[in-house]
Amino acid sequence: MIAMITGAAVLVAALLVGTVLFFLPGGTDDEAGDGKPGPDSSEDGGGQPGERDRGVDPDPARGVRLPVPEGWEPSEDLDGIAVNSGEYTCPGGDGKRCVRGSSLVIEATTQGDLAEVAKRDIRENAVRSYSTETFGGITSHSVVTSGRTKIAGEVGYRVRWKIENKLNPDAYVESVAFPHPDGSGQILVVRSSIDLHADSPPLSDLSRLIAGLREGDGGPSGGGSDDGGSREAV
Repeated sequence: MIAMITGAAVLVAALLVGTVLFFLPGGTDDEAGDGKPGPDSSEDGGGQPGERDRGVDPDPARGVRLPVPEGWEPSEDLDGIAVNSGEYTCPGGDGKRCVRGSSLVIEATTQGDLAEVAKRDIRENAVRSYSTETFGGITSHSVVTSGRTKIAGEVGYRVRWKIENKLNPDAYVESVAFPHPDGSGQILVVRSSIDLHADSPPLSDLSRLIAGLREGDGGPSGGGSDDGGSREAV
């Protein structure tokens, strides 16, 4: 298992340990415009200091394959279901390592229709990917995209936020809820984030990740490419 890296997607290398969460305003709605975090926003988003934990919740999704866009790498410690890009020193001043972009497929942590799941998950995604300890707290957010999208041959629901952090960089976070393509009825979520920084992957890579995700049996991560110039993380 590779060493954990934290940060910007406090490297999706970790599956979110801990239970302390805060929620940005607006309930389950993906309201337009900026919102200020509530009074509990000083609480950490749930990860252990210095890592995004391989922990108790949520469970990683199995039976699907994420593409690996050019410039990204599979995250080996999550059996290839996460990809990440652009390692750097986190802004918190403690020497921890972050990444400029990350994406992870998980089992949905809430119930409801796809829109409800995505709108709830984006809040958890934001506070876990950009924790108060490392990024100083999320000071505001705005909804960039909210609506249905095609993923893995299914109709899913995508929500994308632009967030402002107390400590730079600001970022985009995205949650896409969709039914497992195996027909089981299980809802999966793709959680992604990209820093607003010159060294970050292009924002269009979020769409490449969604367009390239498909059902798979989890063989070794491999070469090969698709029209998007990516290889698979399996």
